[in-house]
This record gives sequence, C-alpha cells and structure tokens, in this order.
Amino acid sequence: MTTLNDMDIRDQWYESCLQADIPAISKDKSAKILAMVYVLGGSHSDYTYSTSLRSALRYIKKKFHIDGAETPDAEIVTLIRQYVNELEDSYANAQEYSEAGLKINWYPKWATRIAGEYDLPKNNSI
Repeated sequence: MTTLNDMDIRDQWYESCLQADIPAISKDKSAKILAMVYVLGGSHSDYTYSTSLRSALRYIKKKFHIDGAETPDAEIVTLIRQYVNELEDSYANAQEYSEAGLKINWYPKWATRIAGEYDLPKNNSI
C-alpha cells in the first residue's frame, strides 16, 4: 500500500479529497478527461508523460470506480460516451487541414481548455 510519504503533493491532495469525500475534479470534467484519453491518448505521447494528467487519472479511477474488476459509476459512463461522441464528431466535421493534409484546429473548446491545464497538445493534428 502506498503511503502519503510516497506520493507527491498533488497525489496527497487528491488522496485527502477522496478520504474526505470532497470532489477534487467534477464528474463532468472527469468524463471529459477520460474521453480525451480514449480518443486522443494513443496519438500523443504527451498523454503518457504528463505527470499532472497521470495524477488526475489515478484520482478519477478511484473516485468513480474505474479500475480493475470494479463497476464504474453509471452516470460517468454516460458522460464519457457523450464526450467521446462529441470529440469524434468534431474531428469528422473539421474543415481545416495542415500542409501535410492532417486535420487541425478541431478540438471543442472544453478539450482545448483541459489540454492547456494538463500540458497536452491543443488542437494538434492527428
């Protein structure tokens, strides 16, 4: 078991919020983050290397029971699907292309905002 001494300050804060049942990240924002990881995580190594994102994901997994054999909270699953669809629709309807022919500037505003918070690519082409 990991102790508070083994975690960085962000992880300690998240763990404290979990123990006190205080939402550190809202259900809506958590669903958006998970949707971004699902849709975009495989095309950007920044999703792997962002320590703040990894810390947030550890919190989200615990808070909403998204780990191993657990049954995730039904409400967050619905939100994740909604935001996955929104990201995929936004990409499918993108009109702007880079010189290499890749779609650019297609993220919804909320995705650009979250990408900035976690030091992830903002409206990058994929």
